[in-house]
Amino acid sequence: NIRRLIDAFAQTVTGNTELAVIVDNDDPTLDDYCAIPESDLWRLEIQAEHRGLGPILNAAAIVESRYARIVGNMGDDHVPRTVGWDQRIIDALVGRSGVAYGNDLFQGENLPTAAFVTSDIVRCLGYYCPPTLTHLFIDNAWLEFGRATYLAYLATVIIEHMHPQANKALFDAGYIAANGAEMWAHDHAAWDAYLADDWPAAQAKLQQAGLTT
Repeated sequence: NIRRLIDAFAQTVTGNTELAVIVDNDDPTLDDYCAIPESDLWRLEIQAEHRGLGPILNAAAIVESRYARIVGNMGDDHVPRTVGWDQRIIDALVGRSGVAYGNDLFQGENLPTAAFVTSDIVRCLGYYCPPTLTHLFIDNAWLEFGRATYLAYLATVIIEHMHPQANKALFDAGYIAANGAEMWAHDHAAWDAYLADDWPAAQAKLQQAGLTT
């Protein structure tokens, strides 16, 4: 999947965009990742332990938000198809604080499964996604961030989500763990709690920083 993503990324980016591939140091295929030649377009980052998607994204985005104007995420099961997709995202957020996303040919406009968020939002909130979420409902959070600030859905920018629920991949152990009953129960409760307890204060912070519409 990563080779597919790297190849598609290299063939479609036209802006000043870099891909960081983040893997665990105990990944059984770590040597295969390390064997892929790096380039000016992408780099490999090895993290110390598996912490779940949300914490991984937050750790990376908080660092990158100090230098980049926009930070984003693609899973290893996303494939950018539209040449210049990155420049279209950049253009959609010029002079704005907000969230932009393309068409994943699965959720479409309903959810930003690959979301690109202006760094001022990350710096203001202190996170790229709610810290209590492990894997699920993260894209719901990005949708709310965009609704509170500025939300751009680019229907003709294709970043395809090759997900089993879209009948584009098999449910392997990773998908089963990430979408199982235990994960669903934990993250559903965490998402409800975030909306009730933390999101109102987060919206107030965005408003005080002048980032809301």
